[in-house]
Amino acid sequence: MSSSSTHHRKPHPNDGCWVAGSSTTAQYSLLVFNIFIVFFSCKSLHLLLKRFRQPRLISEFFVGLMAGNVSYIRRSFSPHFVPTVDVLSRYAVMAYLFVVGLEMEPLSLPSLPSRDIAVTASSLASSLLSSLLLLRTFLGGGGKARVFAAFVAYMANTSSPLVARLTTELKIGKSDVGRLVVSAAVLSDMASTALMAVGAAFASGFGSKELGRLVFLAVEAAFIVKVAPQAAEWFDDRNPEGKHVRGSHVALAAACVAGLCASMRLTGYDPAMAAFVVGLSLPREGRISRVFISKINYVLSTTFFPLFMTNVGLQADFRATPWGRLSGLIAIATVGKASGAMIAAMRTGLRASEAGAVGILLNVRGHYHIFMARAALEHKMIGRSTFTALILFVAASVSLVPMTVGVIVRRERRRTARGVPMAVQWANPSAEMNLVVCLHGAHNVAAATCVADMARGAGGEARMSLYAMDLVEMNDRAAATLVTADGMEGGIEAVTVADEEVVELREQIGACIKAYERECDGGVTVRRLLAVSKFASMHEDVCNAAEDVAAVLIVLPFHKSVIIAGGGHASFQQVNQKILKHAPCSVAILVDRGLGRAVGGAGTASCATQQVAVIFVGGRDDREALALAARMSKHPGVSLTAVRLLPETAGTVLEGEAAEEMEMDDECFAEFYERNVAAGRVGYVEKYVASGGETVRMLKGMEGLYGMFVVGRGGSAAAAARGMMSGLRDWKEFPELGLIGDVLVSQDFSTTASVLVVQQHFNRRHGGGGGGDRDVAFL
Repeated sequence: MSSSSTHHRKPHPNDGCWVAGSSTTAQYSLLVFNIFIVFFSCKSLHLLLKRFRQPRLISEFFVGLMAGNVSYIRRSFSPHFVPTVDVLSRYAVMAYLFVVGLEMEPLSLPSLPSRDIAVTASSLASSLLSSLLLLRTFLGGGGKARVFAAFVAYMANTSSPLVARLTTELKIGKSDVGRLVVSAAVLSDMASTALMAVGAAFASGFGSKELGRLVFLAVEAAFIVKVAPQAAEWFDDRNPEGKHVRGSHVALAAACVAGLCASMRLTGYDPAMAAFVVGLSLPREGRISRVFISKINYVLSTTFFPLFMTNVGLQADFRATPWGRLSGLIAIATVGKASGAMIAAMRTGLRASEAGAVGILLNVRGHYHIFMARAALEHKMIGRSTFTALILFVAASVSLVPMTVGVIVRRERRRTARGVPMAVQWANPSAEMNLVVCLHGAHNVAAATCVADMARGAGGEARMSLYAMDLVEMNDRAAATLVTADGMEGGIEAVTVADEEVVELREQIGACIKAYERECDGGVTVRRLLAVSKFASMHEDVCNAAEDVAAVLIVLPFHKSVIIAGGGHASFQQVNQKILKHAPCSVAILVDRGLGRAVGGAGTASCATQQVAVIFVGGRDDREALALAARMSKHPGVSLTAVRLLPETAGTVLEGEAAEEMEMDDECFAEFYERNVAAGRVGYVEKYVASGGETVRMLKGMEGLYGMFVVGRGGSAAAAARGMMSGLRDWKEFPELGLIGDVLVSQDFSTTASVLVVQQHFNRRHGGGGGGDRDVAFL
């Protein structure tokens, strides 16, 4: 062998940083600096754009587009950036497709509603027709079957992860339209990606070798379907809920997945499609699947996708973009896919606006479409200008769809808003009561279910639908682990969160709620809800859910937790205040000081021998509190006392609003007295006060007598005119609790008496009346 053969070849920029000697220390430093700048720019831009409901993909793509098309920025990038990120991107694509397959549940297809299948099939058929129109224009006719199949898969695919995120942010995940869209998106994603998986087996031709490869894939997939459930059960047995997952077990599971993918690769099969097939064959349920979904999605969204999208932008030629061709692509593709979905949706009974929203949402493109465009460019199936047009099409769909659908949703909500108040006072006492209970954690369940049980009234004769809503902050980890719910945990959600901490929290809450259901012996129907949102918009989820279920009352936990030392989250105070302002029904804030635990234990609904006092000063909210207390008095375990505060002197002559309100107060309390006090079911006490100071002393005199106080939040114009609340506004600490409620939760008062502060829903167009039902799929 000659000595020259031992010399190392000269490094080439396309080697990236993966070949020894291909980069100096300075080049490595520049590469690291480039990566840092990409992360910083993407994060900063996302913070600006997220207020406009723009997903992270838009900020990442914009950073990449600027880097690739602004000359002085492009020159600042290391020559090793593109080839290095190319290598990382290949692994990112495999991880992404593995998780996409894992999030799907092909065995549930037979149980899906026929409506979901019809909408999906119609949208796929219309995508096929639009592909026929677009193929010659964008691919020069192609002429090859694999080119046509790839283009059909590109046009037919809907990015189900992005649709799940958008329906959550648009607050329609619990609606009929939201569930339909998410289900159809998953089906179209599964069908089009499966088409690509089959096509990848015949990438090199249609001979016996390719047929053998397909048979091998089918056999291995069947083997995984057969064996994986037992392996997942073994993993769950050794990693029970509530305990940290063992890292060695996760590593073993990851090694098994890698081995299965590698075995498919030995046949010459595409590695990315192999990862999808393995993920699709594995069971979605189980802790190991949740760990994979949570960890991989989080790493992809925070690390790989910013680099990948920047790399895509560097390869796109913005100046050579055929704008006419791009406009035609967007118009034909959007109208083609949306029209098929709209026709099918309208045939199932949806209105035109709702069907239009379904069609528009099914046009959402995402990372998978960019992966396909990159692959087509690498295999010279398309040119650079067409590649740029395709990725701009993805960016346009992701950017414009949420804004367009948001306008439709807001218009529908305004059009169908109820014109009558939804309140306990106006509800039919013999009808089933719909109640929404919000929960921060398992520690809220005992008190919340105790209040629900008391509000239910007369034992097993009364019926109630209880909607337990878990409030979860939308952070980066939760956003990265949004998956389709498939009706899990008895909920009506289209989307849930696969993050381990959130799943554990929901399972703890679920265990407590199931204990409550068992005690109710069929009298209460409990449904689970989930609000995953930023604190700034979490009130919209709660208010929309209350509208969805025609609730008459929302029960909110106080933001400070007395049960857990130092517990609570200050941001929930703003959430509660916004719900009070925007709620479509009455609202009650519960300050829990051990309610339901002293006699029933944590997590139970037992409210035996509860001493409850309702304090009536006057005003709309006090009348609502009185109506709620009247229902509670029918509960066999509640001993209710009505405490009415009256002015010490009646010399003040009331006029206008104060006089009208006093007349309504007298009529309401007289009816309550006749039905409850005179019947001997409720105790009655009158207290005479002349000032706010006397009111406080009167309240302190009841310390230790009652386990819960029910009070109205708002003040009374008549009471204010007579000076009964004078001075109380000067030291109010928690405005959401009102004057009386603020006194009752102060540190100078009892630390064992819980407080329920009630606000009545009031519609300015209708001073009273019964509720009304809506027939709106959005709401």
